[in-house]
Amino acid sequence: MSSGISIIIPSTGDLRNLKKLIPSILVQDLNGSPLEIIVVLNGVTDSKYASIREFFSANWPAPELLKIEDKGVNKARNAGLQKASQPIVMFLDDDCELHQKNTLRKYVALHEANPHLFAIGGGYILPDEHGLFDEVYNYIQMNWFVCGQKNSSGLLMETQHLLGGNFSLKRDLSVKHSLQFEPTIKYGGSELDYFRKAVKAGLKLAATEMDVTHNTNETFASVGKKVFKQGCGKHFIDAKFGHDDVSSQTTGGRHLVLRRIYSYWFWAGYYGAEGKIWKVFNHLFKDFFGYLNALRFSIIRKVSK
Repeated sequence: MSSGISIIIPSTGDLRNLKKLIPSILVQDLNGSPLEIIVVLNGVTDSKYASIREFFSANWPAPELLKIEDKGVNKARNAGLQKASQPIVMFLDDDCELHQKNTLRKYVALHEANPHLFAIGGGYILPDEHGLFDEVYNYIQMNWFVCGQKNSSGLLMETQHLLGGNFSLKRDLSVKHSLQFEPTIKYGGSELDYFRKAVKAGLKLAATEMDVTHNTNETFASVGKKVFKQGCGKHFIDAKFGHDDVSSQTTGGRHLVLRRIYSYWFWAGYYGAEGKIWKVFNHLFKDFFGYLNALRFSIIRKVSK
């Protein structure tokens, strides 16, 4: 029998999402290995908690409901990690879904085959029915995910960070190094602080191609709000650890204009947290003159022909 796995799901109690995620976990093929599911409800009222608990009891007796008073994904993660009993712990956002029945078994197998790795995580794919801004936000997240990767070793790629909604870790290493998610971070990039601490402690992270479905429902405003908060979070973490060498690139392809706009929102959040929001104009000028330079070379090539 393989190692058991604990699934920790921070949630604000959106049953529409949980009705997709929980069943996708319960049908996982683990070859009889122990499975523990902990749903951490944070910032919900007593009446909402009671109604969710009643629904769970009637439909899914297996998951354990844990309630914390304060709202915050990192507080929920810490509470779930403290409660978890299995040697491997996986974190899933409540708007995710496991579209393959062997996802958890593969995670367990990778951890057992790579005892030197602390954390392993994958990316996101979108459901068949998704909107324009779901595509844009997924591109931003996956671009960030890929930019952190360095060396490849078979199915695994050494990385500096993972996505908070789809990663797993060895619980004993987390306890040994006293790693905690920063509870004061309630905005974007909430898990990055945790990974920076792990890397600083000498622990190894690896990315894999085991994606989960991300059931987002984004709008122009919601994506802007998220990337602004991610900029705030990145500033907090850079101030704490210093700047890393990971840079997200806004390349060509579909939705380039939208991605450019959201990159400025990100930097507005970053420099706004520093009290120097005017620095956003540095990025605007850099992109503008970069465009002019590319246009100049394009004209020179045409004239040369």
